Parts: sequence; structure tokens; C-alpha cells
Amino acid sequence: QKLVPIVLPTDPSTSDAETELPYIKLHGCLMKPESNIIFSHRDYTQAREQNLRLFANLTTKLCEHSFLFIGFGFEDSDFHDLWESVKKYAGSLSMLKPTFLIKPSASPSFIKSMEIDGVTVIDSDAKTFLPWLRANLDRTPNSIEDKIIERSASVTNWAKRKLSISISPNLADSIRKYCQIISELEPPVRLPEKSSYLIGASPYWDDIQNNLPIKREIENEIIDDINNWLTSRKPKISLLLGAAGYGKTTLLMQTAYDICKNEDHIILWVRQNVYFDPTPISEFCKLIRKPILIMFDDGPKYMSSIKRLYLDAVNNKFQLYILIGARQSEWNSARGTGSIPIPSKFTLQRLSEKESLSLANILLRSGLLEGRGTKLSAKEISNQLIEVGEKHIIAGLKTVITGKKTKFHEIIADEYFRIRSVDARNVYLSVALSHSLAISMPAALATKLVNIPLIEYHSKMSGTLEEIVLEEIDDISGELLFSTQHRVIAEALLESVIDPGSISELLINITKNINPHSYNEY
Repeated sequence: QKLVPIVLPTDPSTSDAETELPYIKLHGCLMKPESNIIFSHRDYTQAREQNLRLFANLTTKLCEHSFLFIGFGFEDSDFHDLWESVKKYAGSLSMLKPTFLIKPSASPSFIKSMEIDGVTVIDSDAKTFLPWLRANLDRTPNSIEDKIIERSASVTNWAKRKLSISISPNLADSIRKYCQIISELEPPVRLPEKSSYLIGASPYWDDIQNNLPIKREIENEIIDDINNWLTSRKPKISLLLGAAGYGKTTLLMQTAYDICKNEDHIILWVRQNVYFDPTPISEFCKLIRKPILIMFDDGPKYMSSIKRLYLDAVNNKFQLYILIGARQSEWNSARGTGSIPIPSKFTLQRLSEKESLSLANILLRSGLLEGRGTKLSAKEISNQLIEVGEKHIIAGLKTVITGKKTKFHEIIADEYFRIRSVDARNVYLSVALSHSLAISMPAALATKLVNIPLIEYHSKMSGTLEEIVLEEIDDISGELLFSTQHRVIAEALLESVIDPGSISELLINITKNINPHSYNEY
């Protein structure tokens, strides 16, 4: 196995338990000066406070896995603090996974004290114990090479069957690790009526294959762009922008599936929550020399990898189409977005009348409507999505689907917590509070609450809040007003991220900052 040192909270953890072994260095590393080098108990305490994520990661592993300690005598006072946390979280020693310590010639008192702590002491040393352990296993474990061959078989077989080429198991395994091959998706196993997609859950490929999402009109524009790229024989990056809850992820997945269903194209979908390495994808492109489409949802997380992949395509002249999905606010604040050419940009808007009617028909078939909703026609539901929901998917669905526990609040809360700037969050909260009372907030008042002059808002904050805080000019006074995407969104945000007491304090703070004598200011 490959040792993967984990020193800083930002270091990526191991993503493959069979080929990678995490090596957590709690006492810092001389090769990383920014880490906390620990020489004393005080250093340890400070390091633990500053690296809570790292220590929490180890504590979780100690709670959920069996451990075998070798070459460690359990005499480190720092580790004792950590072990006490493990026992506390577990609730009782009986809830701990079996834990073992290899220690030769341990005293009876030490063995007894370890037993009290939930650790079984084995009287042996590493040179003796490890060969004995291997010899007494029920079966000899496969080598890493054999495991890789077994895991990569689906990709190597696909390459032989579809592309008439042989690729190495290591390359095939890397492709499998980082991407899904859309033409090789498994048949759906989740029934449409069991899906949580229409109540706010992220889409699964089963949902796409079961035709749960509506057809978005902008998909045809994206497909036209891809067809134009196919004739150009050059690498290209295109960008799809959409606010939270607009259906951006669904549209990307639907587009990938529709293209693959109708044409024999190679389409790769980058898996979420992986540390994406573009190197094997570049190697694969060079090897097959055929057009490849690769799609990145939540693109700002992968900007450095996307740039490397694109430059590889330019320098090695292979035909690659990269489609990036992103929220406008995150794209504005992400690093590196201006360093690569993006000739085609698409913006996902709110529902059209045709899309609203399609969604209404899907809702009627879904069985999610209750009470009065079951007696409505598709046209009546569509009108409610347009008029009450203001063509906003989440707001519309929240007003139509009642009496069921939904996940829409999670989407709205996630958008809030992705905002890095505390001041920007506070502006969003104050605007949401005002909008929940059906009042647009004067921009000058919203910025005053965070001590930022209105004249500096667009240079400091509007990019972070684009498509989150909406702007309009009042027809009568001519002043700039702020609102959220929808009053329903404002109410859901307040319910999700702030307690009632804090709402009261925020409301008092807003009223204190209003100057009723300054008409020009408000």
C-alpha cells in the first residue's frame, strides 16, 4: 500500500482503502513548516485547537474501526487525552471496536490497566506476530495488483469491446476511481415512486434513467454546442451557470445521458467528493485519440485540475470537450476562473411555461400531491408554479407539495454555508429577514448593518452574492433594493440557519440602524 501522509487539515485523505494507507502525523512534519511541530504538551494543546478536523478524523477512525498498535506503548500523555475522547464518544467500552496492542513482556499491572481501557495486550513483538498473523488468516488476501485487476475489469472490458484497445489495469482503475462512464451505467434499481428527487434530494442516475426530471429547453443549446465542437477537432471548455436549486446538476446529468443514449460518444462524469487527478484522463485521451466529453459538476472545486487537463489537450492535440457546472456566486469568487478561455457560456433560468407544465404532469404522476392538490389539473398546478412559485423550482415545489417532509431546506442552508465571507452571510440574512416579511430591503441599510459603504458593495461583495441576493431599482424613489430569490426561500433560510432569539436580535439591529429622517439614504 502507498503511504499517504496527513499533516494539515487541508491534506486530502485516502480515497482508496485497498491501495492507500493514511499516515496521520499528529506531531507535525519538518517537511511542512506551516504544520504545528510538537515538542511539549502545550504545543500539543495548541495544535489540537488549530487542527480540530485532523484530530476529529482520527477520533472517528478510532471509534469506528478496529486498531492494532505496533511499536507504540500507550505511554504518550497526548494520546491518552485522545483515547479518553474516544471512550467518551463511544459511551461505553462495550461499544468500542476490538483494539489490540503488541507489546513483549508486558507486566500484569499494565495488561490489567489496558484491559480497563478496552485494549487487549498481545505478548509478542512485530517480527514474530506479523508472520504468525499472515500464516493464520482464513485465506490469503489478494495482492494489490490482483485487486486492481479485479476492480478495473469493467473498464478494461469496455475499452476492448467499444474501443478495440487494451489499457493497463492501473490506468483503467484510475479512470474508474475518478469518473463514471455514462454508456456503462447500471440499469436502474430504484423505483420512481421511491425516489426523493422531487422533494429536494440530489438526483441519482436512476432518476435520470426513469425520466423523472423535466426536459430543460437550454439542453438543446448545449447539445448544439457539442455538435459544433465535434466538427472543430479542438479542445473546448463550456460553462453552465445556475443558482442553487435551479436544476443545474440534473441538467448536466440529463444532457450526458441523452447524448450517450442517442450517439455512441465517450462521456465521462467526474465523481463528486474525490481528489481528482487529471493525469490518467490525459493518458487515456492520448491513447484512444477519439473525441471525449467530460463533465464537472460543482466546477470551482476542480479549477486547477481543469486547467491542467485543458492545457494537456491543447499541447497534445487531443479532442476534449469540458463542460463545467457552477453557481454564479461561486464561479465569481473561485480562483483561476479567468485564466482559461471559455467561449461558450450557458445560464440556466427559471422555469418557462412549457417546463412548468411538464413539471406539473410529473407531479401528478408522482403520487406526492395530497388533499386539494390531487384534484388540480396539470394546467392549474402549472399556473401555481408560475404565479405563486414565480417560476422558481424550489419555491414552486414547496408551495405545491404539502404534508410531506422535504429536503429543500438542506439546499438553501447549503448555499448559505458555502458563502465564505461573514459580512456577505450577514447581508444575506438581513435581506432574508426583510423579504420574509414581504419587504424589499434598501441596499444602503443592508450594507450599513455590516459597516460597508453602499458604494463599495459591488466591488467587495456583489460577486459573492450574485443570484443569491437580487437587486432592483424602485420605480418611485429610484433607490436600490435587495431581495432573495423568493419569499419562500427567505423563510426557509431563517428556519434552517438561525434560531428565533437571534432573529429577534437581528430585527432589533435593523430597526436601530434605520434613520426615519434621512429620506435620501432610505
